[in-house]
Amino acid sequence: MVSTREKSASPTLARRAGGVAIVAAVAAAFLVPLPATAASATEFSSSFEADDTAPLLTGTGAAVNVTGDRFTPGSLLPLAPTATASSDNPPNETVEKLADGNAGSKWLTFTSTAWVQYEFTEPQSITRYTLTSGGDAPQRDPRDFTLQASNDATGWTTLDTRTGESFDERAQERSFELEAPSDAYLYYRLDITANQSGGLIQLADWDLIETDDATAEPSDLSLSVDSGPSSSHTAKTGVGFTGTEALNYSGRHLDAGPASSTSILYDELDIAVADDTALSYLVFPQLDGEQTYASTFVAVDLTFD
Repeated sequence: MVSTREKSASPTLARRAGGVAIVAAVAAAFLVPLPATAASATEFSSSFEADDTAPLLTGTGAAVNVTGDRFTPGSLLPLAPTATASSDNPPNETVEKLADGNAGSKWLTFTSTAWVQYEFTEPQSITRYTLTSGGDAPQRDPRDFTLQASNDATGWTTLDTRTGESFDERAQERSFELEAPSDAYLYYRLDITANQSGGLIQLADWDLIETDDATAEPSDLSLSVDSGPSSSHTAKTGVGFTGTEALNYSGRHLDAGPASSTSILYDELDIAVADDTALSYLVFPQLDGEQTYASTFVAVDLTFD
């Protein structure tokens, strides 16, 4: 089973169990297989590739003080707006990263001024918006910017203007309140007219908040098989450790204090336990932009019949 005991921040993992392991427990980390010894035979292994045994990826419904919802309660990002920008940096630092709820990814443009825009399928009203700083180079942070809205992407109404803003740390989320709730609009645009210095602009997230009355309830972590971590200082991004796939799981604390969630990766594997049966794994965290690196804290649980 998978147990989280610390705050997680959209980490990615891949694991391989040799012999005894029925399920594995992790807390925001990237697990990969260690090589099997020549004298031993591997009864079960998985790197979450298409031809591996499919994982269950099911929660137990017993989450405490943690949620798998990566978006702030009241956020409009779950509506999956279409994101566009004046420019970006493909393949890994594109404008879509602004709407993924992951402070470890970011949008980057090689200009000192830029704009980003969300388009919704139906008009939406907001009370505030948030910006999250990117994971490096503070001089790339926005300094002066204007929030605009429109229903035809031609005539724009200014909702908020800020100058001389800054971020105190990396992956910091800052909230900007409107004087009053906005009318409902199809398009929202963030026009960045100055950065801190230099010729690049970056942002990890841009969120539009409809209401602050919404509350999040405890829920199991979000799990999915995808293409691997989007941020790492020591490894190739966008792939698994041993192949092209990895298991992504994400969640966040709801409040201060202990938090836990259990998810089952594999069950009922019918593996015989012998004297030399072993589980091999390696912890490889995706850096989440926070100084604590909570995604390095891992617990592995084995369940036997």
